Amino acid sequence: MRSGARRAGGFTLIELMITVAIIGILTAIVYPSYRESIAKGRRAKLTTQMLAAQQFMERWYSENYDYSKNTAGTLVTDADQFPKRFGTVPPEGGQYYSLSLTATATNSYTMTAVPTGVMTGDKCGSFTLDNNGKKGVTGGTTTDVQTCWR
Repeated sequence: MRSGARRAGGFTLIELMITVAIIGILTAIVYPSYRESIAKGRRAKLTTQMLAAQQFMERWYSENYDYSKNTAGTLVTDADQFPKRFGTVPPEGGQYYSLSLTATATNSYTMTAVPTGVMTGDKCGSFTLDNNGKKGVTGGTTTDVQTCWR
């Protein structure tokens, strides 16, 4: 055997296992953060849509002097009144939240967005918004309104 013989190239099994272990550890750290970032973006889209629906309700009130019905007596919750684009979040593609409106009286209403599909079980749960602009969250693992509405 010559003293200048070269070793065959390639990886040993132990080097390969170390690499796989490092990738596994990094994935375990990064994946939950990635999922939370995606959920945060979906929640931002929801809050934007709820604020747009709130603006619609304010315009409705300025035209009809009533949150629950128009001057002809047609309820705002009728299918033709409260725009369908507010019913699902996002309005196009897959649904993450289902938005509903409850106009309980002449001068009050509450919007509620319930998580559906992949957002079921989200830490913020359901979102609420009323005619006074009061924001809320219910049914999740966190009750911090500022964190969820951010």
